[in-house]
Amino acid sequence: MRIAALIILLTMILGLGAQTLPTCYYTYAQITQMLTNYQAQHPDIARMVQIGVSQQEGLPIYAMRISDNVMQDEQEPALLFVGQVHAEEVLGVQITMSNIAEILAFRYQIPYNQWINQLDMWFVPTLNPEGHNVVTSNMDTSYRKNKRDNNNNGIFDFSPLVGYDFDGVDINRNFAFNWVQGDTLGQPGGLEVWDYYRGPAPMSESENQAIFNLAEQYRFVYSIVWHSSRTGNLSEKAYYPFNWKEVRPSPDINLAAAISAGIAGQIPKEAGGATYESLPNLSRKGAFHDWMYQQYGTIQVLVECGTRNLQPDSLLMVNTVQHCSNGGRGLLNRALPYCHDNTP
Repeated sequence: MRIAALIILLTMILGLGAQTLPTCYYTYAQITQMLTNYQAQHPDIARMVQIGVSQQEGLPIYAMRISDNVMQDEQEPALLFVGQVHAEEVLGVQITMSNIAEILAFRYQIPYNQWINQLDMWFVPTLNPEGHNVVTSNMDTSYRKNKRDNNNNGIFDFSPLVGYDFDGVDINRNFAFNWVQGDTLGQPGGLEVWDYYRGPAPMSESENQAIFNLAEQYRFVYSIVWHSSRTGNLSEKAYYPFNWKEVRPSPDINLAAAISAGIAGQIPKEAGGATYESLPNLSRKGAFHDWMYQQYGTIQVLVECGTRNLQPDSLLMVNTVQHCSNGGRGLLNRALPYCHDNTP
């Protein structure tokens, strides 16, 4: 009986990649066109900026900058919101695009006008356009990485089975801080044998270099990067830097914990009755939020949005976007020179 149950479980897990993505999720082409339109409609406060290109195919990586003097660098707190690092985690793209549209639509109302006048806001809908295209084209809806040709054979080596995509690098393992702790190419382990490959060298991927160049210039104060948990074990949680193995806390762990709790406490869980949990990151494997803190002192919170249902249909997708946007609004309020009464 145990063997039969294990076979059923493995079949369920390995079959995740065969599903079709609901049509409510934006494609890369749609994202590009929407950002272009926003800039045309609000040229005084919205600027579409190419911050880099993808590793294998050279696709432009775009950010939307929103600020009152959008063509100038002012002495204002800069915040960074990244919608997608891992390709299959498409909910964050929808959240980020919704945030952009909301701020521009209500630009003359409080607190949106205060954010625009006093903050420098950067939104990157997808840091991984190559992987995003793999998922939205339904080539492989469980795909996680970029499309680096690891064996240099000129062929995109992927599998619809979860964890068996030989090509690609996990962007969230390629950052320079503790990169050495990440997975090497082909390292066996569990059912996801290749999905966490750290890349051939620290910051080897052009996607990581794009963020490095942006962060080097703007030194973000706060940041949110959206993820979703494939297994559901990490779902509906916010992670801040860091307390490795629960014995090595960061110097600013109390500040990071307070900021993360403020974000998590404003996002209702899907089932209702509670809000997201806030926890320190315990592992050290070249992760984005640890690197941002180590390199620039940026408090970046990794939010695992939604549940194990990574790609829900339109109704649940919109509901998740609405819930998670509460956390982003709270962080923007906190970054103002003064805080609203309801801001943690």
